[in-house]
Formats: sequence, structure tokens, C-alpha cells
Amino acid sequence: MKRYLLFGGEIYYPRGGWNDLHGNADSIQELKDLPVAPFIDWMHIVDLHEGKIVHWWCKDERSDIAAWYDEEPEDFPV
Repeated sequence: MKRYLLFGGEIYYPRGGWNDLHGNADSIQELKDLPVAPFIDWMHIVDLHEGKIVHWWCKDERSDIAAWYDEEPEDFPV
């Protein structure tokens, strides 16, 4: 089992759970380097050893700029 899981989805059509799983890896950078589908609005990287979300990614709807965060942004969409 890989240490990190990548979850992501659309703000308007959340499926939740395993349906939002997009990848797994032994390093965070490997997941951050994966291409992002155009419909993805948010992503979480989950550390299975820590049992928590360790990185957040989201688009700013106003500018369509996306970024990774080490802490949950105040206005995170989900």
C-alpha cells in the first residue's frame, strides 16, 4: 500500500469517498506532479500514516489560478 492518496473532484458534483480517488504514491511530490484534469476544482493529499489531509489544492474561481497549500485555506471550497 502506498503512503499517500490523492482525492479530487468538482465543487458542484461531489461524489465523495473512493470515487474521488485519483492516485496514490510513496511521495507527495509524485502526486503533485500528476496532470490535473480540467474539471477538477479541489484536491487533497492524505497521509495514511498520519491519518489526515496534509496538502490542499484548489482553484480560485475568480481568477482560475490554482495552487497547493500546506494548511487548509480559509475559503477552501469543500
